[in-house]
Amino acid sequence: MLYFYFVFLLKKSQNRAKASKEDDDIYFYGGMEMKENNMIISRKNISLESELARGRFAVIFLAKYYTKSECHDVVAKTLKDDQNEEAIMKMRAKINFYTTKVGRRKNVLEFIGSVEDEVRGPMMILEYCSKGLLKQFLEAIKSNMSVDIDERLYRIVFGICLGMDFLDSKKVVHRRLAARNILLNGMYEPKITGFGPDHISDEGDDKSVGETPYPGLQSREVPGKIEQGYKMKKPEHCDDAYV
Repeated sequence: MLYFYFVFLLKKSQNRAKASKEDDDIYFYGGMEMKENNMIISRKNISLESELARGRFAVIFLAKYYTKSECHDVVAKTLKDDQNEEAIMKMRAKINFYTTKVGRRKNVLEFIGSVEDEVRGPMMILEYCSKGLLKQFLEAIKSNMSVDIDERLYRIVFGICLGMDFLDSKKVVHRRLAARNILLNGMYEPKITGFGPDHISDEGDDKSVGETPYPGLQSREVPGKIEQGYKMKKPEHCDDAYV
């Protein structure tokens, strides 16, 4: 069953995370030099258009990427104005992690290249997904389910499974698989994001239609509960066959 395969990949990712050493990863990837195989893009080819989001150490911009013959909408992940050596190392770690460890796959958010900015420091250029977060999509369709929506959800979950299977083949631990870390492109194809050398574990929330799964449990308690046979109450829109 597709649902059980999805849970299997999530649990496998969480189990592997227990043995990971994220600080070592940050220093390992952050200490690498930015080489040509990092798909370096000239700063003059990137135009920052508008701010989309702001995180703990980075700012996300909608940007334009100008090639010789075309202009593409992309996302630029830049450091905040009050950048420091630790933030710069984290950004370099993310860039080197994507280029040397992850590679490219249809259902994983595409890393297009990196930019060295004299003011902002290293920048990541990523695929732009016009339909936004899966979590927002799930919340929007919660009260408007239909056969077409159900089919779309099936394809989204299947795409996530393919993406997670690819990451597993690369021995990449996600640790934060959740609807808030899945983006949808213009064709509603899922793109996995939110992973890297500096993240902690979390849980998924696909069939709970945007609600927090395993209510009342801490993330670290979930694997043990599952091994003991614990099951969540069947989500409203999940068929009995998949529970």
